[in-house]
Parts: sequence; structure tokens; C-alpha cells
Amino acid sequence: MNELALTPYVGRLRSEATAALRAWLAVGEGVELSWRDLGGAGIGEVSATLQAEGQRLDLVLREAAPEAAWQRAGIQLTVRRPGQRDPLADPLARSWLAALAQRFAGDERAADAELLPALQRLRVFSTEGISDDDLRHIERTNVGVSGFLRLGFHCNQRCFICPQGRHWPGAPDEQVWQWLEEFAAQGVKQLTISGGEPTTNSLLVELVRRAAGEHGMWVSLQTNAIAFASSWKVDRLVEAGLGFVFVSLHSADPSVSDAFTRAPGTFDLTVRGIHNALDAGLDVAINCCVEASTVGGLEAHARFVVEQFAEKHPNHTVHHVEYSQPGAYFDRARERESMVGLDAVLPQLTAAARVLREGGVELECTGTCGFPLCMLRDEPELVARQDRDRQHLDARTFAPECEACAVQPFCVGVRREYLELHGGRGLAAFEAVPGA
Repeated sequence: MNELALTPYVGRLRSEATAALRAWLAVGEGVELSWRDLGGAGIGEVSATLQAEGQRLDLVLREAAPEAAWQRAGIQLTVRRPGQRDPLADPLARSWLAALAQRFAGDERAADAELLPALQRLRVFSTEGISDDDLRHIERTNVGVSGFLRLGFHCNQRCFICPQGRHWPGAPDEQVWQWLEEFAAQGVKQLTISGGEPTTNSLLVELVRRAAGEHGMWVSLQTNAIAFASSWKVDRLVEAGLGFVFVSLHSADPSVSDAFTRAPGTFDLTVRGIHNALDAGLDVAINCCVEASTVGGLEAHARFVVEQFAEKHPNHTVHHVEYSQPGAYFDRARERESMVGLDAVLPQLTAAARVLREGGVELECTGTCGFPLCMLRDEPELVARQDRDRQHLDARTFAPECEACAVQPFCVGVRREYLELHGGRGLAAFEAVPGA
């Protein structure tokens, strides 16, 4: 499956902006137009290039200065040739300049009115690097064809490890519904709904209902479960067809958790929400991001999960606990001080693994968002039970310490941000595949 199977939204905004720029410049389809938005208020600055028949002309659009000669609708156009060559040095460039001069001498109010709004609609996505794939995608996993749908980026917590901005935009409602229908047409039978925090989106209940009821999809939700502290909200989603929730709970210590999420008081709400989800019969998994503030409490976290959730809900217990490694933080100032060395993770993760095993709860810690397999070298029997899905690994790589490792073909490697900060610290090669 690939992105071509789904209607683009961010891609459509770029196509519309490109068409508006062509109209504003009066550039025909026979001339290749490439451009990039450098951001800024208003028009900001846009760098564009015209190319045809081996010739090239570079253009810059920015807010017009009062004395600018080539300007329309408050936008100033600057023309230059690569290498500071004279733009009049070849016939093709002269013809482009003549067309541009005629354009600026004319009256093209429609083109003037459309360019700035088209750039601004795209800018809120492009300046943050938000792609269509971030908003939705289809992939083949080890359990079948799965769809992923993000209901915007708004959240009622502000975790500093999160790679997303709370102000980032999402796709409009009508686009979300279209993607759901396209998922169904592509054979998606498992749908993951994420955010931001998807329970803050008014579409959620009806989206689950249509996905599960009309299309027969197994629906899972990535959430902080704050909304689930009200049991009736859980009941509505269960009635709509929700089957699984993946809940973020990063510490067993309320003060550590609330500092991590930067949302005081939400630890208790999340815990209550997990209890309500289990009482409602939902399958529940718990995620904990491991970084400087949480690494020392992994064993306590595992024991909390076992005692609070596994033992108190024996008929419908926690499916698994996932310990994950944060990547690029949205709060980049916290990244260097918070990304802990793997040598410090190893003993804590090992202790947590043993607590979960004794409590009958599965551990996952080496998937796409997790750790390299060598973090299980003190519990090697767990290696074969880890997620082997190796998709979406652009942000991961291997260190020189990994070259001789026997399990490298099954390992996701380590985050690039980690290697930049810590190098190969804490990595160790397996001489043989455990259990082979």
C-alpha cells in the first residue's frame, strides 16, 4: 500500500498554491516551476525557479517595499540569474521577463486575490513539516492491512517529549470522512485513531461507529485516557465499537507524571480512566516513555501496573506494557538533558521486565518507537517475543557496535538523535540469536 491510494490533502493545498503562483506570474505549463515557502508573516518569502530548454531564472517573492518597481497586491518580485549573471543574457530569459513585465502592467485581480490565501493555507502545514502521511496512511503489518488516522494535534496535556505542536492544524472534517471511505475501499480492517488527543475531537464517537459498524473495522485508540475518567464516555465508545486503547502513563509517581505531562492533576484522571476502560471490557495497553525523569521508576511503574490493573481486573487485564524511547522532542531545549543513556536504561528495563513477567503482563520495548534488542540481553528469552515490524524506520540506524550483532536483522536499531548525543553508549552485540 502507498500514499497514492488515498486522496492527498496537504498535497492538494500545494497543488493549489502552485497553480495560484503560476497564475500570478503568468507562467504557462510549458515552463517548469519549482518553489519553496520560507515562511514568515503575511507573504513571508517564497523562492521560485523557472526552468525550460536548459535555461533557469530565480525569483523571490516577499512583502513589497514602497519603492519596489515590480509589485502587485502588496507582493514584490525580485528576479536574478544563478551565479549573479545578467537575466537578459539569453533570449528565453528575456521572453520570461517580457511576459512578467506585461503581467505587472495588466490588471489581474483574480490572481492577486488568490495567491496569498493559497500560500497561507499551505503554510500552516509546510512550515511545520506536516505531510499527508502524518495525517493518515495505510500499511501492511504482521497482522494485516491497517489504517492510521490522526484527528489533529490538539491535546489536553503538554508532554515535553512530544514531537508535535499543539497549535498544528489537522485536516478538515470532510477530508477525514473521505479518508475513512478510502480506507474501507482499500481493504483496511484495522484502524488506529490518534492525535494529539483524539478524545478531544467531536468526530470521534461517530468515526468509531462508522469504522466498526459500517465497515467492520477493528478500531483502536491512542489516548491519555483523561476523558475515560467519566465512565459514560467509555461506554459511548464501546457501544460505538471501540475495541482497544493504547494509554500513555509515564510514571507511577503522580508528581513525576504530572510534571512530565505538564498537566497537573491528570495522573489521577488517567488511572481512573484505565480502570473504567478495563471495567468496560476494552483491551488496554499502557505506554511509558523512558527518559531522564522516568527511567529510575520503571520497576515501580511495572509493579503499579500489575497491582493496580492486572490484579484488580483479573477477568480483563492489561494486554501489554510498552516502554518506548522518545525521538525528536517538540521542546528541543529539553532533548539533550532528557535523553538518557542506554547503559542507564538497561538495569531499570530488566527489573521492570521481571516484575511484569511475574505478574503475567506482556512486555514490548523494541518496536518502531522502542529500544534496540540488546536492551534485553539480561532477559534473552524475551527477544523472540518482541515486535518484529520494521516499518517507518527512517529515524533509526545502527551504530558501529551493532555490526557484529547476531540479531541485527530483527532489530529496529537506535534513534539517530540518540547516536548524535550519546554515540554507541550502552549498545552491545549478541553473539548468537537467543533461542535459536
